Amino acid sequence: MRYFAAASVFVALLTFGAGRNCRAEELVQKYSTVVEVQQSGSLTVTETITAIVEGGALRSGIFRDYPTDYRDRVGKPMKIDFVVLETTRDGERVPYGLQRVSNGVRLYLGGPQGLETPGTHTYVLKYRTERQVNFFPDHDEITFNAIGLGWPIEIAAAEVEVRLPAGAPPANISARATTGALGIQGKDYRQSIAADAPLVRFEVTRALAPREGITVVVEWPKGFVREPTAFERARERVMERKDLVIAIAALILSLLIGLTVWLKGRRPIPADEVAPISEPPAKLSPAACRYVRRLDFDGTEFVTSVVSLATGGFLRISRPPAALLLATVDKDKDESALPEEEAVAYLMVRNSDPFPLTTARQGKLRFALEAAKVSLEQQHRQKLSERKQALVVPHILLGAITFLAMLLTRDFAVERLINRDNGIVLLAGSLWLLVFMFLIRRPSFLRRETLNQLEGFKKHLVEGPAPSAETYEKFLPYAVALEAEREWNAKAPPGYSPAWFSGSGSAAGMGEQLAEAMHAAFAEEPEKAD
Repeated sequence: MRYFAAASVFVALLTFGAGRNCRAEELVQKYSTVVEVQQSGSLTVTETITAIVEGGALRSGIFRDYPTDYRDRVGKPMKIDFVVLETTRDGERVPYGLQRVSNGVRLYLGGPQGLETPGTHTYVLKYRTERQVNFFPDHDEITFNAIGLGWPIEIAAAEVEVRLPAGAPPANISARATTGALGIQGKDYRQSIAADAPLVRFEVTRALAPREGITVVVEWPKGFVREPTAFERARERVMERKDLVIAIAALILSLLIGLTVWLKGRRPIPADEVAPISEPPAKLSPAACRYVRRLDFDGTEFVTSVVSLATGGFLRISRPPAALLLATVDKDKDESALPEEEAVAYLMVRNSDPFPLTTARQGKLRFALEAAKVSLEQQHRQKLSERKQALVVPHILLGAITFLAMLLTRDFAVERLINRDNGIVLLAGSLWLLVFMFLIRRPSFLRRETLNQLEGFKKHLVEGPAPSAETYEKFLPYAVALEAEREWNAKAPPGYSPAWFSGSGSAAGMGEQLAEAMHAAFAEEPEKAD
């Protein structure tokens, strides 16, 4: 009885072990690669893979990584074209998928619904790749990774066949190979060169472990594969470095735009070429026109503001025998005064009315002058800053658009943009932006367009037609600001008598009269009270 029990256990163990061994190991039984070198220089490659699938690493089918990003013999990056021609599974055409990987593409091929059925399957991958032939002065060659180094399972047997163009003499063909993982120079292979055809065969003499493969090198005499011309090489270089071409084009465009702006604005227009302009620059008050034109505050800006407020109906100017008096007409209008005119408006509204321009009021006048000066300086700095931004921002936007376009050419992989050539262009672009900012730093450049407009408007005041009474009053403050008051006064309508002036004398030359009064007010120190 004991012998029967022992025998039963032994049989059970054998049955269990046999059941485990009946399940085949997941592996590639055979990997066969045929490489056909065309006379055009392209390679047509057919890979036949027979694999045992058991729901492990190949449960979703197979995938094959194809490097497409290389560096040529001088270290410059180059891109290899890769076109899938046909994919079959067990003799039936099946769809495939492509995914971008770090240095190339990954091709997926599997069963229906994305899951592979267990068993033995034969996959055939046929594709065309370009620019794999290396042209040397005395021979041509290919260096081809025939299996890839990404297989996660063992490859029991592997063979490679390289077919050269017809006519290549077998006696002048040489070949070699390496086997093993990345960086390993294994020699586990045997090769043969056909005696009657340009055909080289390689056979791996051991099973390849996961992540191992074979790379073959075949050389043959020149003249059997067409070598690209210099123009074709240049075109290929341009096509593979679209990112660099875009960067260089953007840099040239930025240079052209910047230099055009700088050359246009670095010098004033000659006086005989200035075109008359019938309106002053937009958003510039008479006092601001004076300040921007001179880039200095000399007090005339205050006088201009007084004339502007008078013609605008805010104050009245009278001239008794003693001194010029300023009197408010409508105190509510001070709310609509421009920033540089607020100092005059405040002086009139908050102090005695009328306000004489005399030495006794020197302190209040000095306060108003300083307030007007500060207001104009702040406005001018802001306008210069805005103008500088308006000139620089387009270059920054161009840089951002260029970067996005470069990313698009590299499938939005930032790391693929990091190379020496792109770095040189980036450095050149950064240096040019700094140079451009240096070139436009001068206020005279930043306000050149405005200065040209002011000169054109002054020419209109001096040489333009006689104005109506309304236009005469409207532009009188500008005539004072641009030192064209005498010419403008000569065009005053006949019998013109402004409502904002009264007293002895006339309103003609009011800017000069106010300037003389201000000069007299500051000619000596005011008397101190006891």
